[in-house]
Amino acid sequence: MKRWNTSFNELISYYLKQVFGFTDNGYQLDIEGIKEVDVYILNLNIVIEYDSLYYHENRERIDSSKTESLVEHGYKVIRLRVQGLPLIKGSINITFKLGSNSYLERQTILSLLSLCIKNYLFLKVHIRKY
Repeated sequence: MKRWNTSFNELISYYLKQVFGFTDNGYQLDIEGIKEVDVYILNLNIVIEYDSLYYHENRERIDSSKTESLVEHGYKVIRLRVQGLPLIKGSINITFKLGSNSYLERQTILSLLSLCIKNYLFLKVHIRKY
């Protein structure tokens, strides 16, 4: 099984940082039972988790519990999940096929950026209404 390439995680974080400012990899939130999250976008209160088969196969209960806890604390959760892993309730799931093709990585990054930008624009419009 192929593992996530660290440079892929850093690449996603890099592009998100270009658009949204403060973005951190391996961010430690002050929530009991959660050691860290893969990526945190501060100004959107969004947590992004990378779920590869290597680390997340047979961990649905653990992933669900972490998502539930994050949502209860007011975070929006986006999970990038390898096709074949079950979807996690309470989060936005972006599924993708694993491969060595950089096109797949670009498509995943574009999907994530698109989703975050839509969320950001929604927040801007919503905030201006009040």
